[in-house]
Amino acid sequence: LLEDYADKIDNTGKDYLNPLVGTEAAVLWFSQMLNESNGYVKQAVRAYNKGTAKAREGEGAEYYERVSSLSSVISNPVSPAMQFLLSAVMKYNG
Repeated sequence: LLEDYADKIDNTGKDYLNPLVGTEAAVLWFSQMLNESNGYVKQAVRAYNKGTAKAREGEGAEYYERVSSLSSVISNPVSPAMQFLLSAVMKYNG
């Protein structure tokens, strides 16, 4: 996944604090976690925080609870990145 999007990220580091770049990176990473979790959103969220192997072992539950408390924000997409994230989720859970 990273190789596919490496050209979109500035290697000098000046984009490190750019919110758009950070959001896109987070969306791409979560999309990868969703793929590795076979569309199981709860596991993908835990994997985003702890890694896929640890998420499969049940770790990351506290992180999942914090993220799920933001569901009203997530269900109101206002940016292209959030729309992409929701489309990735719907691909597996539509």
